[in-house]
Amino acid sequence: MPVDEVRRVLQTAIAYRIFEEDVPNVSVKHNNVSALFGLSPGMSDVLNLLAEDNPLGAMKFVESLHRYPGSGEPGHSARMVAERSERGLSNDIKDVTDPSKGFFDMIASDAARVTRFRNSMDTATRAPGYSFTYFLDNVPWGDPAQCPKRIVDIAGAGGDVSKQILRRFPGVESATSVDLPEVIETCEVPEDLAGRLHFATYNFLTETMSLEADAYLFRHIFHDWSDQYAVKILKNLAPALKAGKRVWINEVVLPELSANNHLNDQRQR
Repeated sequence: MPVDEVRRVLQTAIAYRIFEEDVPNVSVKHNNVSALFGLSPGMSDVLNLLAEDNPLGAMKFVESLHRYPGSGEPGHSARMVAERSERGLSNDIKDVTDPSKGFFDMIASDAARVTRFRNSMDTATRAPGYSFTYFLDNVPWGDPAQCPKRIVDIAGAGGDVSKQILRRFPGVESATSVDLPEVIETCEVPEDLAGRLHFATYNFLTETMSLEADAYLFRHIFHDWSDQYAVKILKNLAPALKAGKRVWINEVVLPELSANNHLNDQRQR
């Protein structure tokens, strides 16, 4: 890029508190925000996801409501309307032959986008407001009668949640992170968790759960799905639920709209 264009981009970033000027109009230096992208590789994936995937869907939100009123199908979502438009495909309802196919089906054959999404979800377990520590700190892990020996983390992506549980609570003997084949095919078990952390393929929309566990965890899953699909996901888990088994659902619960803090309301929604 020409130097003048680099300068303008950096000045805009500095205005948003990313980087700081070191020598005015000559050099910049990292600050706490910009350093995150170097110290936490997953942050770059989060930024790319927010900058490339989410805005496209936002721009097609109104169109999706007009085209598919009341639909709970993934293929009728604003993000899918945007994707078909980008690819030059029709969004007429008669041309969307399988509306059950959504965002995750769309990116399944794109290894780079699958990796980006997986890394973003792993990074989200440590983000303020969405940190997994809220869940970790409020489950009675120290009680032998309540601490599960075996856990299955459903749609657990790269296994970050399972890793945190196993490293912090030795009473949990094993954790299995299950997800789509393209998500887990490059996942690796850290040396310190060998024999305790496992990965397995599972499609919660088309398969019934066959893995045995004391607790099944859904971490930030159901907000991505309409009610009809949430019911299907839980029905597919039901065959595994013997007496005493537990289902843990860890989701963000939206508070009522506030009287004053509208910026926070926007961020949460």
